[in-house]
Amino acid sequence: MVDKDKTIDELKELFPVLWDAFEAGCDDVRQFFYERREINRSLAHHILRYSAKEFILDHIWMIRGLIVDNIPSNGLSLRYGKYHIRAWMDTGVDLPNPGDSMVKNAFLRQQSYYQGSLWPVLEDDGQDGEFTNLVLLWGVDYSYNLIGLRLSHPQKQWDPQSNIVADWSIILERPQSGTNGFPSVSIQDELYDLPIGNMRTEEEMLGDDVNLGGSIVDEEDTYGEPLGQRRKSETS
Repeated sequence: MVDKDKTIDELKELFPVLWDAFEAGCDDVRQFFYERREINRSLAHHILRYSAKEFILDHIWMIRGLIVDNIPSNGLSLRYGKYHIRAWMDTGVDLPNPGDSMVKNAFLRQQSYYQGSLWPVLEDDGQDGEFTNLVLLWGVDYSYNLIGLRLSHPQKQWDPQSNIVADWSIILERPQSGTNGFPSVSIQDELYDLPIGNMRTEEEMLGDDVNLGGSIVDEEDTYGEPLGQRRKSETS
């Protein structure tokens, strides 16, 4: 199993940039929807990821060796040393639901997978022979203020029918204050904790009286009942 403390130490130079990137993304979401009065949550996470990625690209000179991959749906894929980091919205569990995505399933099982012309081929980093996959989860409140970042290490799995679980998961401290976020009950638990394959519209999740725009759903963001185990702190 990958050592948690060693991993955190090797990534410590990256964390301040990640915090600032997601803060900038949240700022852009709030600014975009300021005159529209209502935040369209099917669109907001796309804006956040795009803005966070642009921020990281603008500050990539600060982190020597950092690679930002160009992947579909404004997804966030970072390579740093022997680590490959993918970022998704927090839904109250240590690891996201992979849905029907073969790429996401392979990533969350620590497997190599040829990802097509739009995806990087991530099979060999030239050092230890393979990347260590890590999941970065970002959590926001109802007004799209950033409430926390969580880093998880998926357990290596070969059986496609087995549950996707994390060897470890840790809440990252804010570099400036040393405090962290993620309250015991997150807004995402109410919005997105749905059965696999039973997608619901934004109006159904938030109430029929909420006036929202169009919905954008792709395999990058399939919300559903996670295959992994729920965090003990949020089920006790």
